[in-house]
Amino acid sequence: MKRLAVAVAVAYVANALLIAAAEKVLILAASADQYLGADVLTQCAIQIFCGYVCGRICNRSLAPAALIALGLLVGSVSLVATWHTEPHWYALALLAIYSPSVWLGYRLSLRRYRGKSPARLS
Repeated sequence: MKRLAVAVAVAYVANALLIAAAEKVLILAASADQYLGADVLTQCAIQIFCGYVCGRICNRSLAPAALIALGLLVGSVSLVATWHTEPHWYALALLAIYSPSVWLGYRLSLRRYRGKSPARLS
């Protein structure tokens, strides 16, 4: 259980730091018209990476599920808070890509266990 908590915490902190860094770069590099689309794509890649990190730390399927639940909770609060300040498609797109991206990253992390039973891994 400790490993699960560490995996979720590390992946979520990495997520927050990478998104903050990416947004600083995008503000400088992308035009106003390109910013939102570039941010959605960047966050998709970040979520895949964070799902991968979570899976490398704890290979139980509960780890990405907990990370997804935490992300959706925070994302839903953010969606409500920014509903009148951001385009709706942007906020909904970020929420929609979160779960599949994290899960894909987690599945990619499991490739190192090919041919082994998950029960023997813990």
